[in-house]
Amino acid sequence: MKRNDFDALLEILKENVGWSFSDKDIYVISNKIDNLIRRKGIPSIEYLVAELKKNESKTFLWQIIESLSISNTSFRRDYKAFKGFIDKVLPYLFKVNNKTKTLNVLSIGCSTGQELYSMAISIKNIIRDSSWKIRLIGLDISSDSIVKAQKGYYSHFEIQQGLSAKDIIENFRFDGNNWQANPELLNMVEFRRFNIFKDDLGDYKFNLILCRNVLNIFEPMSQLDILRKIYRHQTDDAFLCLGLGEKIVGLEEFYAEVPGVECFYFSKSLSKVKENILDLELEEEGMPSFKKPSIPQL
Repeated sequence: MKRNDFDALLEILKENVGWSFSDKDIYVISNKIDNLIRRKGIPSIEYLVAELKKNESKTFLWQIIESLSISNTSFRRDYKAFKGFIDKVLPYLFKVNNKTKTLNVLSIGCSTGQELYSMAISIKNIIRDSSWKIRLIGLDISSDSIVKAQKGYYSHFEIQQGLSAKDIIENFRFDGNNWQANPELLNMVEFRRFNIFKDDLGDYKFNLILCRNVLNIFEPMSQLDILRKIYRHQTDDAFLCLGLGEKIVGLEEFYAEVPGVECFYFSKSLSKVKENILDLELEEEGMPSFKKPSIPQL
């Protein structure tokens, strides 16, 4: 890929989806675009960039976005972080929302859905009270990833990455080649294509937002803008979950680390959590009926 074509492509991506790449990414991007050109029978990279500059063919733009999207996920990814969610964050959210009996979870950059399905399985395993209204929404810019997530259809290799045999048998059916989420699990989640850089979240408010390894593809000012958007759409008892070791510019303006719970942050407005989340007793008065929160050691 010629340098001027690379620069033009980066500018188009930055304008439309906010992604920011550097010179070190040119080799990887060139390979992915070359594969796209061969697959789709596009005459050349020069032709592709010229069409994109006309701003008339959104089809080419979304094909490039699909080719560059990263779908790296698994069930119960980052075990320590997920265990912190089960042992500390989820019980706390059930406790503080026990009067309204509602829990809204959003996954930004949900990829092919495994993390959101993991949460659905854990919530189903823990809470006995059927009067709760649980809403789990997954968003991703890749339509290919969203289609797969909506089907809840995974290979034998994928299904074994993070789930116990018991969870697989209770929540999926085997069709001879692959595993598909059963109707109960499918009904707990919804997935949509969404551009976090430009699209609006409407009037939704969420108790927990996952945005794991998504923001690091944006430049610092865009990271800050997206953080503001996320913060505006969280309730006062809200948590944010980022990727393992992810460092985001401006995070401390809105969130503080949950002590002892890896990857999780609480809203600065949620000062009542602080150390208390580490000492939560499930048997306290006013708590919903729980099964013992636990997940198998992987």
